[in-house]
Amino acid sequence: MRTLFFLISIWIINLSAASQIDTLVNNAKFDSLCANADAVILSDKNIVTVEDLDEMEVYIKRRILINNTYGGSFCSVRLSESAFSEVSEIKATITDTAGTIIKELQEDEIEHLNFTPGYQLYSDETYKWFSLTHHTYPYIIEYSYQYEYESLFFWRSWYPQSTIPVASSTYKLILKDDIKYHTKSIGLNLNPSRAKTNGDSIITWQTANLPPIKSENNIPPENLIQNALLFSPDRFELEDYEGPFSSWDAIASWYKLLAENKYYLSDETKNEIGKLISSKEDKKEIIRTLYKYMQEKTRYIAIFLGIGGWQPHPADEILKNRYGDCKDLSTLMISILDIAGIKAYPALARQRESGVVNADFPSNQFNHCIAFVPLKKDTLWLECTADFIDMEDIPYNIEGTHALVVKENGGELIKVPQKTATENMWHSTLGGTLDRRGNLSFTSTIMTTGNQKNFYRILFGFNKPSRVKQIITEQLTKYIPGLTIASHTVEETALAQNPYKIEVKGKFKLFGKIVGKRIFFNPVVFNRALKTDIPEEKTREFPIYLKYPYKDVDSVAIRLPLGYKLELAPKQAQLLTDFAKFKTSYKIENGIFYFRRMVEFNSKLIQPNHYKKYINFIKKVVKSDQSKFVFDCVLKFV
Repeated sequence: MRTLFFLISIWIINLSAASQIDTLVNNAKFDSLCANADAVILSDKNIVTVEDLDEMEVYIKRRILINNTYGGSFCSVRLSESAFSEVSEIKATITDTAGTIIKELQEDEIEHLNFTPGYQLYSDETYKWFSLTHHTYPYIIEYSYQYEYESLFFWRSWYPQSTIPVASSTYKLILKDDIKYHTKSIGLNLNPSRAKTNGDSIITWQTANLPPIKSENNIPPENLIQNALLFSPDRFELEDYEGPFSSWDAIASWYKLLAENKYYLSDETKNEIGKLISSKEDKKEIIRTLYKYMQEKTRYIAIFLGIGGWQPHPADEILKNRYGDCKDLSTLMISILDIAGIKAYPALARQRESGVVNADFPSNQFNHCIAFVPLKKDTLWLECTADFIDMEDIPYNIEGTHALVVKENGGELIKVPQKTATENMWHSTLGGTLDRRGNLSFTSTIMTTGNQKNFYRILFGFNKPSRVKQIITEQLTKYIPGLTIASHTVEETALAQNPYKIEVKGKFKLFGKIVGKRIFFNPVVFNRALKTDIPEEKTREFPIYLKYPYKDVDSVAIRLPLGYKLELAPKQAQLLTDFAKFKTSYKIENGIFYFRRMVEFNSKLIQPNHYKKYINFIKKVVKSDQSKFVFDCVLKFV
């Protein structure tokens, strides 16, 4: 059915309510975008009516052309509700391309759901969901619904682009009062129309012929939003708390008001903490002790009820219940440190998988909270929701982002430090003996630091010993099958600067391939690049996003069977670019084959202007990693 899309303009002409869209989709370029699309959004109307600081109405109406089964996914709609928002007046119909109604949504076809993820104990968030489809293509679904919001805190921004082509999208803002607001444009350069009707101010933005959101492998999260108009009110009310989005200082002051009087701990807790640190003088040691105390006493569980999604619970209550969400546990940590005479502050953060903070657009951009501890010679950022990381190990998902530190007299937007590649190390050594049948008995030690360390600490920390053994087996058999693990140990570490150590003893059956009197093997055991790692995209519009910079070093020492000499070896590699390094080396001494491999990426973002170099780099790494060494037996046995 895909070939029918060149007739899109004809189909729309038959729709009486789409005369404006007819002109838009006659555009040849847009028609070409639609030629193979599973669906096309014919019109997307957003009407936002602002009554007051605590009252806003949002009306949405969409018409979508569904061309095949895959396009049918756009016929399922899920609408979330909370204590501050309610959805009503849900309507939906399916018509053919001539406008004849085929099906209408019935009230009993709208499902009411209460979905609470495992990390949430309570939530006031519910959903209304419906799906209206048809079996004959193409057809058009039209649906509409209305939201009632109790606060401008939830001002609806405009995201006109979709994963399918969009013929027309409008955003109409109706202001019933002199409400001030701020906007930030992403990828759009539009001049809105303005009008006055019965005292209301009406501002309308419109765009047309939008291509689908461009998706690229390992695209930075923020680049998934390519066309948008963000809105933020100058002021808002949330329950009994009035707050401003006029500046970062103002937002920090509002959060400070929410957290006021939440930092109290009982005399019993104060005495317990006093005993813990009575023999310690070094501030970092005191903080480390109290950080471990907080980790051991609590666990992360979210509770989103009303303003509780933004307002922390009292510290004493959090400690008594032994659980809390990010802002709760940060509040508790700050309270504990205060007992020790150490000043700390809440820092509102945005987790990296959600994008980055627009530093020039003060607004509600945060979804996380951590504790900020300024020291004379250093600054600590404490992630209070993680049980298996060290005090000075910042999780990768808040590194390099801006956090709003809430201080006594306002706020400061500060960039969270980013660990370097050499701080995120993987260093493995593998020593073993290769027999004449190609079997390798070995002992291996893996040392990890930084974010690589955190990955394994968290992974192993949440699993039973039997599962840890299975994980280690999976790690060692990614590229080489036939592994039997004789024993393994995991060495815990108390300090961030100390590596996380994994030791494994085992045997690889048929590590080397026997062909006649020759043995072939590939010494890259752990971090081998594959052909599937070579990007298929010829060009790149957005940076390549890595979770963090890192450096991997793998060293192998294999005792060869008696009488075997090196016959054929790949070239030693040495690659150096602006963004990465790669090097291999080998030697043979006293019957032992030594091999070393190193790869380093010095940034989490590789810019598009380096993309061709990146592809070339990966290709060369893959070629090197796939190469085998060939050893020939020069002894004759009788």
